[in-house]
Amino acid sequence: MKMTNDIAYFLGLWIAEGSIEENIGRITITCGDPDVGPVLESGAVFGVVFKQCNGRSDQWRANSYALLEAMRFLKMPLVKAPQKWLPEFVWSGKRLWAQHLLSGMFDGDGYICRVGTNRGGYTTASEQLAHDVQLLLTNFGIISRLSARTSLPTTKVRVASLGYRVEIHGKNLSLLKGVLKLRIKRKADLLNGKSDELFSRRDGVPILPVLRELKKLAPGEKRPVLAAAINIASSHHKSDTTYETIFKVLTEYSEFSSAKPYVLLKQILEDHFYWDVVTA
Repeated sequence: MKMTNDIAYFLGLWIAEGSIEENIGRITITCGDPDVGPVLESGAVFGVVFKQCNGRSDQWRANSYALLEAMRFLKMPLVKAPQKWLPEFVWSGKRLWAQHLLSGMFDGDGYICRVGTNRGGYTTASEQLAHDVQLLLTNFGIISRLSARTSLPTTKVRVASLGYRVEIHGKNLSLLKGVLKLRIKRKADLLNGKSDELFSRRDGVPILPVLRELKKLAPGEKRPVLAAAINIASSHHKSDTTYETIFKVLTEYSEFSSAKPYVLLKQILEDHFYWDVVTA
């Protein structure tokens, strides 16, 4: 058995959009975008050829006990959606395999918000899978936010359901462009169209006291960048100061490069840590 990029992609797509009927050896992928068809119909997945269902343009099926055994050997989560997780080979295999598996997952249950917004993410019914995706993204240097949301009953779904969202903002969305190998053109175009200059106030540093100390170095002078940074950080929203703003503040106060608050701010910028609140 040899892992390939196509197989890794298929396994990710199955995690997001797949189901199995073990009694008849049937594997089904349900995805509303035809761009996933070529890899499924090509035989690239262990030689198994998936066929589009009659009357269902969003479903591809294959009956193969051998493929089921291969998935079982790879310790794939052959369970219902709320119990799914990332298989072990993702953590111990090649980086490229993890990229293609993530790509299959994002082509399935991932989303990229349209022009004018700097958000993207992944949704799942499995809390464990959400944590796994967040951790895997962190291994690629991508910081994301995890949240849970209850969906109320609708005319189509008569019971409430709990879902999890791994959301990516700003610069981290730009980093995602270098990781994902999306095959759904619509999603790939949206992601690749995002500017590398995007940023998010969610990824900042709580440094209001340092900013106020820096302001004392030039009392009474109009320094618009620092003034705006202090105003935002001290507002009722209590937004942290972004690294982009820190760079601009340092430029604005460059004549004070030896002063203590300037040196501290410069060190914070160079460290470029991700800051978060420890809750437990």
